[in-house]
Amino acid sequence: MKEVDEDLAPGTLIVNVTAVSASPPITYSIVAEGIIGNLFSMESATGRIFLRNRLTSDPENRVEYRIPITARDLDNSLALSTVKVIVRRNKHAPIIANARNITISRSQAIYQTITVVRATDLDRANTPNSQIR
Repeated sequence: MKEVDEDLAPGTLIVNVTAVSASPPITYSIVAEGIIGNLFSMESATGRIFLRNRLTSDPENRVEYRIPITARDLDNSLALSTVKVIVRRNKHAPIIANARNITISRSQAIYQTITVVRATDLDRANTPNSQIR
């Protein structure tokens, strides 16, 4: 099982799968189509699973994916397994409390505060999704 944030960029390494055989080399593959094949890819020689597209592109916004994989060795022996990926979703977007337009003078001094933005977030405190950046 691997936990990941929903905002990972495409190309991010998700997990490295390893199989052992007396007849190397081992070839790995994902045996799924549809949303799994659209979101994840696997290097056949290394067993590394990468994010192909943003997890937010899943119209169902699932919080769990089960990626079926195979590992096949030189003797054509086959092993099946499943990689479970849990997605940490941001259920509550931050809310800006004092949104307003401001005008900045051309003569504004460098490194001076222009305005202060106040925001709140209803996600559980002290988690990555509760941080406002």
